[in-house]
Amino acid sequence: DAIDLVHNSVVWNLGLLAWRVSKKLNVPFFITEHSSDFIDKYQAEYKRKIAFFIMRKAAGVMVVSETLRQLCKNKGVHNIIQIPNFINSEIDSIIPIKNSKYTFVHVTSNDIRRKGTVAMLEVYKQVKKQANVQLLIIADKLSKGTVGLDNTMCLELDIEWQNSLPSEIDYYHKVAQAHCYVNFSVTETFAIVVVEAVRLGLHVIYTRSGGPEQYMDASLGTEIAVNDKDALKNEMLLAANAFKTQTKNKQQLESFFSTASIVKQHLDF
Repeated sequence: DAIDLVHNSVVWNLGLLAWRVSKKLNVPFFITEHSSDFIDKYQAEYKRKIAFFIMRKAAGVMVVSETLRQLCKNKGVHNIIQIPNFINSEIDSIIPIKNSKYTFVHVTSNDIRRKGTVAMLEVYKQVKKQANVQLLIIADKLSKGTVGLDNTMCLELDIEWQNSLPSEIDYYHKVAQAHCYVNFSVTETFAIVVVEAVRLGLHVIYTRSGGPEQYMDASLGTEIAVNDKDALKNEMLLAANAFKTQTKNKQQLESFFSTASIVKQHLDF
């Protein structure tokens, strides 16, 4: 009787349990959804069907992008609102210490096709021939062999392969050492890593993949088309030659997806 509501973050695969618990306790059930499973055609259709069924049972659904809001609405989810992802407030305690050599960073997962990791590496190899740069890849439990790299190649190409870091703070410190974040995704629902890169003072190259283009602009980074490797190469070379970093000052960066504004949107809903 001390529980006021049940909240489920990402409906698959605990949404059904959360809904049943809310019914048992007779309290409202809310969902926050930011998974790319809904907009990536390569994901299982049965997962979508079950997820939309559960969403229709919720008292409210909070999604992180307009693309996802419209998709859910078309599937009969009516009590729905678009609210951006939360930014970890600890990110503001990070003081960026940049590497001396111009550094690109790319964050990937086992879904390397969607993240565009292999294509990004092909482009980086071309850029490396023309500019004195290095690349940091942060991977989630992924071996470098998965994308065709080995220790010798990483050494020759100046690539640091970093598996999952112990904590978010360690992750932020690592990303903050770079100058430019490279997002080459095929699809993104929101791309929280792009927002974090901006907040950490990085210039960002990003694809029109469904998420970043809804909140990014020319003052924060450079937009390119999905799968456009020529554009990616050109923008990486331009960034390296100009030694680009984020141009916004600290106050402007802290107002970009501030925690207070996002909390207020949840409470108002």
